[in-house]
Amino acid sequence: MRQSKMNLLVTGVILCFVKGAAMAAESSDGFKSLDIRSIVNMDWKDEQAGDGKGGWTDQGDNDMRNVSPGMTQLLGVPFDLIDPAKNDGKAVLTLKSLKFLSGAPSAQIDVGMKAASIYFLHASAWTKDHMATYTVYYEDGTSVASPIRAGEEIGDWWSPNHGKQYRAALHLTNAQTDDVGLMVFGWNNPNPEKVIKRLEFKSMEGLGVVVLAAVTLSQKPVALPDPQDIPLPEYLQSDASTLDASQWFNIEPKKDVFAPTCIDQLPHLDTPAGKHGFQKPVNGQWVFEDGTPCRMVATMGNLPDTKEECDYMARLLAKFGFTMLRMGFFHCYPAKDSLVDWTKPDSQHVNDQYFDRLDYFIAELAKRGIYTRLNIFWFRKVKKGDNVEGFDEAIAYAHKHNQAVPKADKEDVLNTMCITFFHPRVIELNIEFHKAVMAHRNPYRDNKAYGEDPAICQTEVTNEDGTLASTIDFIAPVFKKMLDRQWIAWLQKKYGTDEKLFQAWGDDLGGTDSLEEGRIGRISLTSLSATVPPGRPKRLRDQLEFYAELQNQYFTKTREALRQSGMKQPICGSAWYGAGGAYFADIWANAKGMDYVDRHHYYGGQTGWQILEMKFNDICALRNPEMLLKLGSERVMGMPFTVSEWAACLPNQTHLEAPGLMAFYGNSLGGWDTPIHFAWGAKNTFTDFLQQMWPVNDASTLCQYPALSQMIRRADIKQGQDAFIRNLSDETVLSGKPLKDVLIRLDISGPFEALSTHNNVNARGMAAVYAGAVGRTGIGFTVKEEKPDFSIDLNRYMDLEKKEIHSATGELYWNYNIGYVTADAPRMQAAIGFLNNLPINLKDCNIQTTNPIASVLVAPLDEKPLAESKHILITAVGRFRNTDMAYSRGGQRMIKRGVSPTRLEGVKGSVELKRSGHCTVTALDPFGYKAVDVTPSYQENSVTIPMDGSNKAAYYEVNFN
Repeated sequence: MRQSKMNLLVTGVILCFVKGAAMAAESSDGFKSLDIRSIVNMDWKDEQAGDGKGGWTDQGDNDMRNVSPGMTQLLGVPFDLIDPAKNDGKAVLTLKSLKFLSGAPSAQIDVGMKAASIYFLHASAWTKDHMATYTVYYEDGTSVASPIRAGEEIGDWWSPNHGKQYRAALHLTNAQTDDVGLMVFGWNNPNPEKVIKRLEFKSMEGLGVVVLAAVTLSQKPVALPDPQDIPLPEYLQSDASTLDASQWFNIEPKKDVFAPTCIDQLPHLDTPAGKHGFQKPVNGQWVFEDGTPCRMVATMGNLPDTKEECDYMARLLAKFGFTMLRMGFFHCYPAKDSLVDWTKPDSQHVNDQYFDRLDYFIAELAKRGIYTRLNIFWFRKVKKGDNVEGFDEAIAYAHKHNQAVPKADKEDVLNTMCITFFHPRVIELNIEFHKAVMAHRNPYRDNKAYGEDPAICQTEVTNEDGTLASTIDFIAPVFKKMLDRQWIAWLQKKYGTDEKLFQAWGDDLGGTDSLEEGRIGRISLTSLSATVPPGRPKRLRDQLEFYAELQNQYFTKTREALRQSGMKQPICGSAWYGAGGAYFADIWANAKGMDYVDRHHYYGGQTGWQILEMKFNDICALRNPEMLLKLGSERVMGMPFTVSEWAACLPNQTHLEAPGLMAFYGNSLGGWDTPIHFAWGAKNTFTDFLQQMWPVNDASTLCQYPALSQMIRRADIKQGQDAFIRNLSDETVLSGKPLKDVLIRLDISGPFEALSTHNNVNARGMAAVYAGAVGRTGIGFTVKEEKPDFSIDLNRYMDLEKKEIHSATGELYWNYNIGYVTADAPRMQAAIGFLNNLPINLKDCNIQTTNPIASVLVAPLDEKPLAESKHILITAVGRFRNTDMAYSRGGQRMIKRGVSPTRLEGVKGSVELKRSGHCTVTALDPFGYKAVDVTPSYQENSVTIPMDGSNKAAYYEVNFN
């Protein structure tokens, strides 16, 4: 009979080992499953990550809760997977480690039988080196131990694979990834004639966590299949065989010859750039000095390597309708091709050859109606010769912290991230260099100084940096002391004495704190949460004000210095973010006294720069509108708003949604001034190999821009009215506390509560984000005034049960249940999303396609509405891949990255124009040149344009007689 469990808890600590007895259930094929219920200590699932209680590996919903308990055949071996509901909530044995102190140091189970081999069903986390030892004890007193080592006897439960002595046997999904599971390790008994008395499972108590799920004995030697004979579950298999090859075609890497084509936007651009003067804000948005509307279509790119490449890139950008290019990272790190001459002893000298090429490129862009935005600094690096106080100490700390040995042939440079805002010498260096760049005269632009050239339209103080991000917690100790001194000085100016500080802070003042002795610590921003009330709120409120003032003072000081030097372009601070409760304080510090507010936003894809053969986040905005619309909640009303970096990241197969969604809801309905699509990624017209996560010039993205650029420049989609404005006083912004519920006119329903819970945000706050699909949204900073939020009646436009939103303009519709949007304006009618066999009925056309996901844009090329146009462009694109690129059928994993050239999935379906008359239709390739003639069909009062991937087309040009 089974003995009572002995893994007793004594004041929360598990005893040094647990021991139990097991009965083996023998099957007809010689397998005997061992009952280990008496020694298991954790559930398959974990309720709270990091609480020290488990289950599984104490990582919250990143667990194995999707296991189906019961007798299960895995690789031909039966295993008894324990049901925790029938075993006091326990299902697996998790051993102790430095990463999981609540685990069992060891456990023993009685056996009492012979076996030729033993199969262990197990897995590990933080997998490294020798993590445990399994020991077999015989009745005669002898024993045999087996080490449990990474890659030898065990593998990681995340993305389980095969090893030397084990095989991945069970694959599941969980809330965080598409592939978790268990492995079977087979151990051959060197003494099959002996009775096995017991088994012991003992942790080495290093970093690795070992989890044992089941044990089965066999009367035969180990027989595990060859890895190549073990099929993956269907959802993890390659999707390559599921693709319709007839709909995909190669895009050969080549340079465009720029022959005449109807997609070419250069003849329609307002050339040259700068002729209308500098940008200025009117009613919170840009116009040019002469009153001309300023509607920019923008991307980001690096300076080309040669002047010849400058010519080509400028022409190519114009062809696809871009009217602004952000360039930057001029002062990032030592490199030959840099605006800085890194051969000098300091970082203050410019590289004249680079400057000449930059001058030339700016001029070539301007000729074609393309403006330039300059980003001078991105975590500026300084050298020993820059005479920055603390340089040596910070370099020494960096080497120690990174455990790096200095290289004799490599000069040290210091990253000034965060210290930029409070280090006097770094501030001085930055301002002087910025002034020098803007004072530089461009010989290709009539010798205009950069700061006096309206073709350079915008600039920013620094890229992705601030005092209110958690990165400030990790600066070198020498700079922490410098910041501490400024913090003490700030408090002394505000309060003067310890007595007055105590009156203000009360219990928030610690027992050893002393203002007069210069000993007041700072709260770690890393500890802040957007949803949990912060500790020591009065103290935090002062610290956030101090940080925000430092950040804003640097921005406004730079702006004033540049203005005094003659620079005329609008200037923003930085596009970064505040940690937790400091989120809005960062936006506040970027808005006060500056010309416009800028943000960054990426979603989906993988971590890093490159596409890798691994799991990725496949989230798309079509079904999760907050992925795009959240940017509207970062806009400051009354100020121009730019998004200088944004992208839906590869390898997401849905990234073709991005250009249209941003053009419809950002540039147009939301009135965002300059969303800048990150980033231009190839020298040829289309990238010939997808290896980075955000090339704008992949075909499914770039081919949409001629129509979208025309739409944006002409304002074919109406700008919306104010739908929701969150009004925040300075006191609310700087408190660091979670904000009160928004005051919004919308009936919050159950589905929306569930959505907000999943995203760990307030339901009404999430609803306010979704209001960005109705009209304009943003923040109103009210200074001292406490003012209620503004909201129109959103119930008229949002149906949270059906998951659909209509814009207040009546031109846009978003169905985030199926995942598609439509535009239905006189000069732009379109459908983007999961359109497979979904009839799209618009005012002047119907769209139908069998593609899993597609973007179909129907727009006139003349100035007439679509119903009357004689010249129409249909843009139709599907997915985009490398040759032989493959995903898992579940869609969350890159199986194979593939090779050059890239391939585009043509759209199969039709566009029916609701009008009479005869027309000619020409299918155009991604470059805009003729592929084949297409024969339309005619019905009474309608013309149908058939589309097929075999046409190798991205566009269809329609000319009515």
